[in-house]
Amino acid sequence: MSAQARHMSCRTWRYPARPAERGLLPVNPTESGASPLQGWLIVAAMTTCQALVLFDITAVGVALPNMTVDLDLSPSGAAWLVNAYLVSYTALVALGGRLADEWQRYRVFLLGVLLFVMGSAACGLTPSGTFLSEPWIIAFRALQGMGGALMVPAALAIVISSVPAEARGRAMSVYIGGGQVFFVLGPVAGGFLTQHISWRAIFFVAVPVAAAGAALLVAVMRSAVAARPRGAATVRSGTLAMVAGMALAMLGLQQAGHSGWREGHPVVLLAAGLAAMAWFVASERGAARPLLPLELFRDDAFRRYAATLFLLQVATVGLITFAPLLLQRGFGLTPSTAGIVMLAFIGGWAAMVPVAGILHDRFGPRRPIAIGALVAMVSLAAWTWSLTELTVALQIPFMALTGVGIGLSILPANTAAVTAGDASRRAATVGLVQTMRQLGGCTSIAVLSVFFLAAPSSAPTSLVAMAQTGFLILLAVVAVNVAINIRNGRAAAAP
Repeated sequence: MSAQARHMSCRTWRYPARPAERGLLPVNPTESGASPLQGWLIVAAMTTCQALVLFDITAVGVALPNMTVDLDLSPSGAAWLVNAYLVSYTALVALGGRLADEWQRYRVFLLGVLLFVMGSAACGLTPSGTFLSEPWIIAFRALQGMGGALMVPAALAIVISSVPAEARGRAMSVYIGGGQVFFVLGPVAGGFLTQHISWRAIFFVAVPVAAAGAALLVAVMRSAVAARPRGAATVRSGTLAMVAGMALAMLGLQQAGHSGWREGHPVVLLAAGLAAMAWFVASERGAARPLLPLELFRDDAFRRYAATLFLLQVATVGLITFAPLLLQRGFGLTPSTAGIVMLAFIGGWAAMVPVAGILHDRFGPRRPIAIGALVAMVSLAAWTWSLTELTVALQIPFMALTGVGIGLSILPANTAAVTAGDASRRAATVGLVQTMRQLGGCTSIAVLSVFFLAAPSSAPTSLVAMAQTGFLILLAVVAVNVAINIRNGRAAAAP
């Protein structure tokens, strides 16, 4: 079929062969075949279910000190409570992208929602104070990560394919910005639930949210999205190597922070993890149908956007996870108060998402990314300095401006990266982008845990001093991001 014929076939609706799908309205030229109303209802369904993941990320950060005490977690166990989700998600998100490309995307998405809810319910049922507590919570946090790995690539691919190209920036603003309502509510609601009910309620709240999102999804998407051929997506040995490699490398980084590089086992763990991931990359290059579209890294623009997302995720995950812990253990705030204070950072982040979408549609990705990166660097430097004053009020404006900078950068970079590849492999491209982002999150937890979890809670001054070192590492990461994007802007401006 010629390019012109394919284009015309997108513009002219033809009823599907199956009777169950008869009676649909004419559609706009979208990749999925959704009408305008259906497209925006699909975006609403995706946004509702995405809220599960975003709420969990921010709420768990506030609840982490109480969970550590209640479950008697070791410093390493507390770090893995967060990293088990991230490692599982990062290692499997590419497989989620492949499954979404080869099967019906909404079915893959619903399976991800189911796994995420099962993991959430099991985390809420973790037994307290027994030898099972630590392995139990880590295992089911990993199950949550598996669910997220199926949800996110399918959701982003569905959002992009359900609206016309000229509306993608606005659709991504609704998808990401709408989800930020739960992202913003996470610290406040998580702190309230932890202080007045239990940290377990944070995990149980996922069930009704999932039910509402899944119901809307089934009602709209089954008729709006055409069936996709069922492929033969399989879990190859390379995929298993990726899972093992990620876990070993993150464990090696974490152990190096606690015992130093002079000990032999962190080096062995890191080397083994890198070797396993290298095997995965080699197997992908030789595969007839690779799991990840690694050829995208040949494109200079994609490399820059992927690097930007990696670095931004290092900063975002580190701050969301450890800043609430610092506020509680270092500055003596209650979980509820720490959650309210974290609104400064997360609220600034969320407020910029719709603005970033508008700027992306008008100016393209380069300007908002560069401006946001610069604002984040200056603000994080001021936030790091303010820690020495031991005053929470002094930190709040710098927290808000850091969130503004990161929020202004992350949506344009994400949109530019996920639309870089072939539309027929959109979910696989999303999987690659999400792998890069979450690899940054895993690295952040593994490296920073030694600065925030090693100091005893009875020594708040020592914790603040160690936390400042962690903040300086994040500042260096954000500065590298600024350098990348300023160089990108100059290269684009050159004749």
